[in-house]
Order: sequence, then C-alpha cells, then structure tokens
Amino acid sequence: MLNLRTTLREHRTDILVCLLLAASSVIYLMLRRWPLGAADEAYYFYHAIRMLEGEVLYRDVFELTTPLHIDILALAFHLFGSSFMTGRVVGSVIQALLAVAIYSGVRVVGAGRALAVAAAFVQLAIAQPAWPYVTPHWLATLLVCVLLIISLNRQRARTGGWIVAQGLLLGLLLATRQHAGVAVGLGMTLLALVDALDDRLWGRAPGQPLGRHLITLAVSTLAGFGLVIGPHLMQAGISPMINQLIIHPLTGYRDINKGTWGVNYLFNLQPFTWPALLKYLPAVVPVTALRAIITMLRRDDRRSVESLLVLAVFGASAIAYTMSLPDLVHLAMIMPITLIVTSELLMSALRMIGPWERVVRITL
Repeated sequence: MLNLRTTLREHRTDILVCLLLAASSVIYLMLRRWPLGAADEAYYFYHAIRMLEGEVLYRDVFELTTPLHIDILALAFHLFGSSFMTGRVVGSVIQALLAVAIYSGVRVVGAGRALAVAAAFVQLAIAQPAWPYVTPHWLATLLVCVLLIISLNRQRARTGGWIVAQGLLLGLLLATRQHAGVAVGLGMTLLALVDALDDRLWGRAPGQPLGRHLITLAVSTLAGFGLVIGPHLMQAGISPMINQLIIHPLTGYRDINKGTWGVNYLFNLQPFTWPALLKYLPAVVPVTALRAIITMLRRDDRRSVESLLVLAVFGASAIAYTMSLPDLVHLAMIMPITLIVTSELLMSALRMIGPWERVVRITL
C-alpha cells in the first residue's frame, strides 16, 4: 500500500511538472517576437486557406508532403480565423506537447526530474530557434517521440491494444511526413523481429507472436494513414498524389536540395542556437547502438538490452529520414529524439561515478 501511494504521488508530481512545462512553453513562444526569414511556413498557411476556399490539395495545390499538418491548420483557421496568430498558437501547442514528450521520454529512461526539465528547455532554447516556424517537421518529431516512449516498454508495446495504438500513430506520422513514417515503420518492424530473437535468448515473454504483431501493426497503420489520406485521395485522385508525394520527393526535391552533414544553408539561425551541438549530438546514436550489441552479446538484463535497442533504432531511423537534407535545420528537428538518447547515456555514465552521482546530476 505504501509503495502504491508513493507511485501515485510520483505520477501526480510528473503530471504537474508536465502541465507547468506545457503552459510555460506556450507563454514563452507566444511572447517571443514573430520570426521573419526564408521559411516553408507561409506555404502551409496559404495551402490551408486555399483549401478553405474550396480548392483541392494535390489537384489545385501542389504539395510534396502528406496532408495532416495542413489539415490541422485548415481546421484551426476555420474555427478561429485565418490569421498568423492562429498559426502561431498551433505551432506553440505542438512545441508545448513536444516539451512534455521530451520530459516523459527522459523520465522513462531513468533520469530525474531536473535533467528531464533541462532537456525540455534545451529543445526550446536551442533546437526550436533553429527553425522557429510552424511546419510539419515539428509535428512529425512529436509523433516519433510518442512512439519512442511507448516502444521503450517492450512488454507493453507487444500487447494487442498498444500495437494498434502504435500503428495508428505510425499512420498519422506517414500522413505528416511520408519518408519519416517509412523510416520509423522499418525501425518498428526491426524491433518486432528483435523481440522474437530475445524470446529465443531469454525465454518467451508475454505478448503477441511475431506474425500477428506485424499484421496488427500493418493493418492499424493503414487505418491511421487512410483516415487522413482517404478524403484527399477521393477528391484529387491517385495520379497527382503519386506524382507529388512519391515521384517528386525522390527526383525534383533531391535534385535541388543537396547538402553535407550539418551545413548551414540559410545563415539566419538565431544567435543563441548552438550549431555545434545540433551537428554532433546525433553521435550518441551509434554509441548507444554499440552498447546495445555488447549488452545483448553478454546476455545482461533483458530490459536494459531492449531499452538500448529501442533508443538505437529510433535514433537511427531519425537520422535516416534526415539524410534527405541533413543540414543544421533538419538536425535540429531530430534533436528531441537525440536528447532522450543522450539522457540515457548520461544516466549510465553517472551511475559509474558512485557517490558523486547526485552532485554531478544536479550540476548538469
């Protein structure tokens, strides 16, 4: 009974911290000056307004990303008026939810509240200013973070209801940024295969068999994706959508948008953005992957192995879909995932220093 009360108190505290994080994020972003610069933001606002005026996305309006973000903007404009302020609120709410997701992910990997809050603030202080606009990239990052948090508990992630939830979220990710959905979907398939391998190494764990797991994930992903893409498909037709969502990103977009890792094309990053951190922080992903392989070969604690594998797979998936244009802006957009991976690595390092752990953790 005492443990149950302690657990409930812990959850209540975390919920309170999340609410404060969300509120402070929205207030902070709404009070900041409106950023001016070369951005995709105006296109998405304009596309949403044209939809409200009766034009059809992918038939009358050319767009190379899947439509969920534009649908959300169109709904917000319909309810609250077509203004920059409405769009700014939408972007601020996404960033607030992203701060909560980072906090939750860092807590799930075993870090304390101070480090979790710090990670959320790093996103707002360093990553978000690298591209402080209302674009599908941030919504996609939020969905990836939620999928990562669910996947970290493999016993939960393998049960029927949670597989359906993951599939629906993956479908929404596909409907936000299609190549991100493909990369993360392949990563989640790999995790299901690793679960089957772990069953051979440690014994059968509760959850659905591999075949049923993959079928459930695929069907629910198609359901989530179809729920968003279906109305657009019925209005625009399949041919223009294939041209704009598949052929153009693989040809026209790639012919124009080429760059090396961490290059700064725009030279308009906010002065308090830290380019070196954006560029080199993803290096924690191969380090985590190596640790996962070593831990698996040594047959250490299964839960530790699974957590490391999930972090490595999601980190690698984020890097993979960023390779379409790995400039500083796009690296900033995967920073929430790498912050969660980094927090686990920091906690593992802190546990090795013994009695100084608490002092160093508070300092960090």
